[in-house]
Amino acid sequence: MARAIKIRVPIPENVGAIIKLSENIYTKHTAMGADSPQKAMEDHDWIVSYPNAVKSAQLHKKAEEAKKEMGKDYPDRDLLIGELDSINKASRNVLTGIYSKNETCRRLGFYN
Repeated sequence: MARAIKIRVPIPENVGAIIKLSENIYTKHTAMGADSPQKAMEDHDWIVSYPNAVKSAQLHKKAEEAKKEMGKDYPDRDLLIGELDSINKASRNVLTGIYSKNETCRRLGFYN
């Protein structure tokens, strides 16, 4: 008895790859026209769903651009954070020296 061959077709998890795969499937589906095996689907219709792929692609592009823009600010922020971290530690050291006997002064900014 022959064994059934399992066919594995991986579906990407990356959003950009999912959108690209949807575009490729839709392109092939429309190129095949009435002969497309996609027409056999009962619960899904590419004509209805494809506008979501287009909108998703636009939103993904916008999100990726925002992500790149956001990433440009991190080096500048990190330079400033270094100074703030240093002054916070210095303030802690000064205040714990001044208020060393004050048991209620456990948090920086809680001093009298």
